[in-house]
Amino acid sequence: MRSLLAAAAVIGTCGAAVAADEPPLLLSLPVDCDVGKTCFVQKYVDVDPSPAALDYACNQATNDGHTGTDIRLRSTAEVERGVDVLAAAEGTVKAVRDGMPDRLVSEENRSSVEHRECGNGVLIEHADGWQTQYCHMREGSIAVEPGQTVRRGDRLGQVGYSGLAQFPHLHMTVRLHDEVIDPFTGKWLDGSCKLTDEGSMWDEAARAALVYRSGELIEIGFSPGPVSTEDVEVARFADFVPGPEAEALVVYGRFVNLQEGDRIRIVVDGPGGELVSHVNEPLDRAKAHYVAFAGKRRPDSGWEGGEYSGRVEVIRDGKTVISGATTARIDAEPEAGEKRSERPAAAVKKTSAPAGVDRNLEGSPAR
Repeated sequence: MRSLLAAAAVIGTCGAAVAADEPPLLLSLPVDCDVGKTCFVQKYVDVDPSPAALDYACNQATNDGHTGTDIRLRSTAEVERGVDVLAAAEGTVKAVRDGMPDRLVSEENRSSVEHRECGNGVLIEHADGWQTQYCHMREGSIAVEPGQTVRRGDRLGQVGYSGLAQFPHLHMTVRLHDEVIDPFTGKWLDGSCKLTDEGSMWDEAARAALVYRSGELIEIGFSPGPVSTEDVEVARFADFVPGPEAEALVVYGRFVNLQEGDRIRIVVDGPGGELVSHVNEPLDRAKAHYVAFAGKRRPDSGWEGGEYSGRVEVIRDGKTVISGATTARIDAEPEAGEKRSERPAAAVKKTSAPAGVDRNLEGSPAR
C-alpha cells in the first residue's frame, strides 16, 4: 500500500520536508460530539477497489465504493437540537451547497437527489492539493461561503440528512489531487488493510475518540410493540415510558457494525422473574445497522406492579462482546374505586456498555 508519509518530503507545505511521523494534513474531529456516546462511526472508507467492500481494519464496516467516514447521530431528533460540523483543518472554502431538504432517502425518492448525493455541503481546499468535503448537512445551517478562510475547529454548519442519506450523519471525504485518501491510514486505496493507527491523519484527540470499534450498541429502550428501522431513526420511542395500560412490553437494542455470525440475546425480566429470553440466529452477513427486539403482550390479568428490566447482548464466538441494560418501574393498576397515584406511572433508567410467537414479540428489522 502506498504511504503518503513516505512521500511527505515532496508534498510538504511550500515544498518543505515534513517529519516522517507527521501526516501531511493533520485532521481534528469534524463533529462537535462525544464519539461512542452521542455520535458513532457507522461507515469507513472502502479501501478495496474491487466490487468487494473492506474497511481499513479488514472488516466490512463500509459498502462498495464508499469514499468517506460517516459519523452518525442516533436520530433525527438530535438534528433538530443541532450538532455542529467543524472544519477538520485550516483551509479555504472552495464551494458550498445549501437549500436541500433533510429527508431520509428510500428507494422511492432516491432519484430526487441524483447528481446531488452529497446534499448540503462544504468543500475546503488545503495546501498542496489536499481537500476535505463535508456532506449531508442540515438545510439552512451552512455558515461559510466560497473564498472564506477557515481555521481548524471553525463551525461550518450542522449535521443533517440531506442528499443521499438513510440516517442523520456527516460524511467526510479526504482527497489528495482528486484521489480519495483514507484518513485512518493516510494511504491511497489498493485493497490492503490492517488494524493499526500507523499513518493516521487524525490528531491525538480525534485518534483517541475514533478508536476502531467492531460493533456498538447505540441505543436500548422499551417500546409498546414491534420496532422498525424507521421508528428508531426518527426517535419514535425515545420518550416512551411503559405503564400498567401498555398493550405490550418490548425491549429493543440497536447496533452498528455487527459482524457475520453475531447473535443477539434479549432478556426481559419482571417482578416475578423472567418474562422473555430470545436469541436470534447468527447474522448471515455484516450489518451496518441492526435493530432487534423481544417482549411480551400484556397478560389478561394486567402487568404486575414493580421493576422491569431488559438486557441485550451481542454474542460473538461464544462470548458476550457488547451489552446493555435498561429498567422501568410500573405501578400496579388501582383496584376498582381506588385512585391512581399522582406520581408518574413509570420511571426509566438506561445504561449501556461497549460492550413474536404466541404472547411473545420478537424480531429484527435490519438494514
